[in-house]
Amino acid sequence: MNARRAVTLCAMLVVCFLALEGAKAQDPTKVAGNNYRVLFESEKVRVLDVHDKPGERAAMHMHPTTSHMV
Repeated sequence: MNARRAVTLCAMLVVCFLALEGAKAQDPTKVAGNNYRVLFESEKVRVLDVHDKPGERAAMHMHPTTSHMV
């Protein structure tokens, strides 16, 4: 593998890593604060109140799995 390909591959890996870091858990109260309100929160539980108007869509966000769930 020549040096140019190695640098290109490394750059692509860094971009992919940064994209995945940004795609981790996104707080819906921050992404769509008009629609989500926290009612209760503890170390293990978070209860949200969600209100959408008819036909309204919430902003895209993710719900990744977590390893600490029991």
